[in-house]
Amino acid sequence: MEYKAYKLLFYINAQHSIDNSLENAHLHTFSIGLHLEDKIDDRLIDFNQVSQLVNNYLEQYRGVFLNEMAAFKDLIPTIEHMGNLFYDELKLILTELSYDLIQLDISENPLQIYSVSDRLYFGNILYEGALS
Repeated sequence: MEYKAYKLLFYINAQHSIDNSLENAHLHTFSIGLHLEDKIDDRLIDFNQVSQLVNNYLEQYRGVFLNEMAAFKDLIPTIEHMGNLFYDELKLILTELSYDLIQLDISENPLQIYSVSDRLYFGNILYEGALS
């Protein structure tokens, strides 16, 4: 079986604090990688359309102190909590365009990456049903 997916990268600059205090806030350039599958056979991805939708969603998180955002009212904005939130919300947005968000990778530096998916997918290996 042939499997095809796209990976798009996005960046946001934002501050967060692990202890929820503004005085310990620090800035990151968060990297967000989206692995997408097109639900419509033989269609080429519309990179401009997907990028515009994703950037419009991410705009609310750019240049802010994440701890003060309503989305993180009861959570510390770690890459795990950010990744889970972004995955759930972007999955819904992309489904409207007939794209399936397979996996979201988020990192605050190149050596620490958190991945979230509803199936096991790493790079070019897809294990459908592995979590069933």
